[in-house]
Amino acid sequence: MALKHISLEEGIDFVNSVATSDRRAEIQKHLDSGCKRCADMIATWRKVHEAAASEPDYQPPAGVVRIAKAAFAASGAEKTSGGLELLFDSLMQPALAGTRSAASDTRQLLYASGPYLVDLYISQIPQRRIIALTGQLMNSKFPEKLLSEVPVVVTDRKEKTVLVKTNTFGEFRVEIKNSGDLELRLPDPIGRDIVISLGCLLNGLADGDEVSGTRGGN
Repeated sequence: MALKHISLEEGIDFVNSVATSDRRAEIQKHLDSGCKRCADMIATWRKVHEAAASEPDYQPPAGVVRIAKAAFAASGAEKTSGGLELLFDSLMQPALAGTRSAASDTRQLLYASGPYLVDLYISQIPQRRIIALTGQLMNSKFPEKLLSEVPVVVTDRKEKTVLVKTNTFGEFRVEIKNSGDLELRLPDPIGRDIVISLGCLLNGLADGDEVSGTRGGN
């Protein structure tokens, strides 16, 4: 029986050489059969280490360096050996006087995975059931090493998957239909997966009508 298309997780395990030898052989056989879809996916993940290893000849914006240094100095996250840690959540901050009952249409979160930072903004596009994700991947220990061309995947783990790559400054933007079970996945340059479940992060966000009504109400 012919092997089905390689899943995202299988592709990552194959590239990182953590799949079993039998499974790697099956995947390689499928790639050798000429499946362009799966070959393109594998090629993308193989470029991750190459992109991260290349050192740009220019410095990052001062704001990027400031965010990284401040976040890690305040949290002590430099001492962590792995895992994902939430350093900042805008919904946990006190609201301004006179706006405590108003919902926000954008949520900002700052995550750390070892020395790597993911600065993430989540918002809803009114009346379209679309979630917009804007973010930036940074290295707090070596902020001069910009993390460009890193693949970022947002998926509903069923049928819908969106793949983009970080730009020159490690920034990315994704728009995807809100299925309620979304997941953001990106690799750090040493081959570990950074995985952020997005479903619960949408709680507390206002849609466009709610925000407009709050701002314009009597």
